[in-house]
Amino acid sequence: MATYNAICVCVEGGDTFRTLEKTWIRLARYDAPKEGKPGYYEARRLLTYLISGKEIVYEQVSTLDGQVVAEVWQDGKNVNDLMINSGYKKKK
Repeated sequence: MATYNAICVCVEGGDTFRTLEKTWIRLARYDAPKEGKPGYYEARRLLTYLISGKEIVYEQVSTLDGQVVAEVWQDGKNVNDLMINSGYKKKK
């Protein structure tokens, strides 16, 4: 599969962000808590720390509701795995 380079400019939630090219990306393989649910702000804060304003590499695995669903890496680290290993729910 093809990989793409981008810069994250806006973290929308604990699993969704927008790139400089205006692509909305949702991290594959896990669900962050939705806004208003326990853990939402913590997940969003962690994702912001990991990728906001930084160059990322992503590989699209599917689409969902007009968003790219992808595996994402920042500085060689898999962001999806970092979020899952930090205690957020893995998708079933």
